[in-house]
Amino acid sequence: MRGDENTYSRIYRGLRGALARAELAPAAQIRVDETARVYRVSPTPVREALARLVGERLVASSRRHGFLPLRTCVMCRRKA
Repeated sequence: MRGDENTYSRIYRGLRGALARAELAPAAQIRVDETARVYRVSPTPVREALARLVGERLVASSRRHGFLPLRTCVMCRRKA
């Protein structure tokens, strides 16, 4: 695996886990720049991880509000 893939996976698992533990409240904006600072990475792997979460319908993408958690779910808790 390339370093980028490891970074993306780490961020994806971290965000998914935070959703499963309800650490990210529904409708609370997830900002790419802030998340990148927290993980000490560039915005690109953060966007990739969020795009995957959008595909899983755990996060919504909004032009005006960035990314928003939709809800926590039992399946998320099992996989986190």
